[in-house]
Amino acid sequence: MKNVLVTLLMLLPVLAGAQTSVQKALALSPGYDAGQVLLPTSGGYAIFGRQAAAPGAKTDVFFLRVDADGNQLAYKKYGDDNASESMSKGVVAMPNGWLLAGSKTVISSIGWLLRLNAAGDVLWSKEMPGTSKINQIAVLPGGGVLATGQTSGGRMFLMKLADDGSVVWQQNYTPGEGRDLYITAGGNACVVLGSKNIWKVHLVSKQLQWEQSVAPPAFGPTGQTEFFALSAIAPAGNGRFAIIGSAYTELPTELYTGHFAAVWSETGVPIWQKFLRDRATGYDQNEGTSIFYLPNSTSILFAGTDQGKAVVTRTDLKGKILEENVINAPGEMYNVVLIKDAGRYVMTGAILTGGIDTYYYRSADNELSMSAPTPSGPIQRENAEGIRLLQRTADTRITAEMTLEADRMGHIRMWDGQGRLILEKQVALFAGLNRVELDTDGLAPGLYWLHDTNGSNLPKALVVRK
Repeated sequence: MKNVLVTLLMLLPVLAGAQTSVQKALALSPGYDAGQVLLPTSGGYAIFGRQAAAPGAKTDVFFLRVDADGNQLAYKKYGDDNASESMSKGVVAMPNGWLLAGSKTVISSIGWLLRLNAAGDVLWSKEMPGTSKINQIAVLPGGGVLATGQTSGGRMFLMKLADDGSVVWQQNYTPGEGRDLYITAGGNACVVLGSKNIWKVHLVSKQLQWEQSVAPPAFGPTGQTEFFALSAIAPAGNGRFAIIGSAYTELPTELYTGHFAAVWSETGVPIWQKFLRDRATGYDQNEGTSIFYLPNSTSILFAGTDQGKAVVTRTDLKGKILEENVINAPGEMYNVVLIKDAGRYVMTGAILTGGIDTYYYRSADNELSMSAPTPSGPIQRENAEGIRLLQRTADTRITAEMTLEADRMGHIRMWDGQGRLILEKQVALFAGLNRVELDTDGLAPGLYWLHDTNGSNLPKALVVRK
């Protein structure tokens, strides 16, 4: 196991009784690991995520239990030798343990359930025929668990599970993929988030009450959004819900990316929508990943990343921005997940610290700390060692141009919007102009990030088209 990198940053002057916030990069494996779900436990937190030994290698899922200061109490990983196991958001607390949902892949992908006790020991494991993945699960008020994901035929599904994992009922709906969901306050319906669509389903009749596509507002200099994907949904009180996602628009020499936020009514009507942390200039690596609703203050926390830092924007229910925070982590941040627990803010995700490690953050008190003021002027996207990408076409080979002032080794990494490491290579770079060829064959269309971790450049957004 790699050493654990610990960074303790002071929030307040050193006074008697002063509290500190905590950041840790938890190196769980010799390869790459990333936290994806964070749930409170007695005296601390349970973090669930995935890990892999190398880019393209089989993945396993893990359970990590930490105390409030991020000290590791327990760690276990799960996965068969001949398969890759992965998860998205699907974990819920169960009596004396946890239920985890995801997918298992040998040749093709199949939905997968894993029941753990409180110590992380496996009680049972099940594959779910007819499904390719389960992305989210939620405990139903009357008992049992509701699951959503994608069928092997490419349709969004809902499935009610008994506590032992047996299927009570399954209903398939329109083409798509259920990425996230919540159960409405009355408990008789659910709202499901897809990559671009939202569905509301009555859980007694199992009938689709409505389906709406999400159309983002004008974005970037052209006002056209080329790529758009939603990532999280959460109830926002009084028959409202909030959503967050990422978008880009592309010019010949610039790529604009930003995170999109909105609040809708449960009747399928948008109340407001906007791009958070919008700028008047092009910028890369700006994405929205999670939501947390604060009912006491009737405000919403939208979390994501901007220029490799964790960012949290607090809005009121009408979309007015009340606060913007930047968390200065000791490395590039990806796939930030934020919760509030016992008066403190807690995060997980992935952080680049030589490898890719699981990130843990806990605020000192009831405030998001280690914040920096929001930049008011144009962001400098590139410096003298910036990366310029050529051949942004359907071609599977893309050229990264890098200009250096001196010879050095380059360490090139590419990862997707979920923090999965896709490509890694060491290259010798020389003073002057360098061209590095990147093969994107086999990658799904979408938005990726490219970084030379040995250089001083910021991560660069990369669009893969097919």
